[in-house]
Amino acid sequence: MAYASDSAATNDQDLIVECQERYKLAMDSESANRTEALTDINFANGDQWPVDIRRDRDTDGRPCLTINITDAMVRRVTNALRENRPRIKFHPVGDGADVQAAKVRNGLMRHIESASSADYAYDCAVESAVRGGWGYIRVGSRYVDERSFDQDLTIDPIRNPFTVYFDPTSSMPDGSDASWAIVSDMMRRDEYRVRYGDVDPLGWQYMGSGDSVADWATKEQIRGIMGQMLFRGEEGNKMTDVLSGGESCRLLFCKLMLQKPNILVLDEPTNHLDLEAVIALNDALQRYEGTILLVSHDEDIIDEVATRIWHLTDDGIEDFQGTYAEYGAPTGQ
Repeated sequence: MAYASDSAATNDQDLIVECQERYKLAMDSESANRTEALTDINFANGDQWPVDIRRDRDTDGRPCLTINITDAMVRRVTNALRENRPRIKFHPVGDGADVQAAKVRNGLMRHIESASSADYAYDCAVESAVRGGWGYIRVGSRYVDERSFDQDLTIDPIRNPFTVYFDPTSSMPDGSDASWAIVSDMMRRDEYRVRYGDVDPLGWQYMGSGDSVADWATKEQIRGIMGQMLFRGEEGNKMTDVLSGGESCRLLFCKLMLQKPNILVLDEPTNHLDLEAVIALNDALQRYEGTILLVSHDEDIIDEVATRIWHLTDDGIEDFQGTYAEYGAPTGQ
């Protein structure tokens, strides 16, 4: 199969085109595997009931008890590997092998692993591999200091393995025969301009299963959402077991905003919230793009959020298409 980027990229724009083509090739090849991996991860995390059965039981008011044995088995494997973490070691083998040189290289490798907190990178890779089927570590480099051109090697973690797109022609289990790999990352537009100047990303819209905000969120996005719900500064570092009722409600709304479900069902959401939190919730609900089924005695939030009113009366449900103010004006309510 031939691609427009078969010839070597000669500039930034050509490189982006080449990356797009390879990105789409990897997505097409890995799509089914990524979907199954997400299912495995959710199952290990306790989401083990079929959607239709869970919905029926929720409708009937029956519980969905989950005895998660899978998570216990996963932790048994990952904890065993934490006790015996993998290490990179040099062995003097072959003619001309130098035992002393191997010892020096082993010492250098121990320094690299210690300086770059490689234990965490190994743990992330193992956890991802056990839960989803594969995991990665990344070898990088960083300058020794701001005034030096010398660089040290680093072993860096990849927390979300779905951000890695490998050459689908690779046949080795460890990907050692791959010709290329792509690692996606999210960054602010101003940070992109600082790093890459005026290089046009050509409207990059590609994103594979698992590699999206709905599945994973960046620290910046989490902090932004927590800030919207008034968890600012040290407030965002509180332990959940010391949160008040109102703070627990706000934290739940933060989780919902990250998950971005298609439908929200809210029953008296302003309970336990102070005025500032109610205003923040009001703003968040107005920006929400899905459907909200809202039950509330707070007329202000209904007036600003609702676009359709269901009024329960002795004669049944009165369905009014419009805002709360428009509903109250003709009825005198």
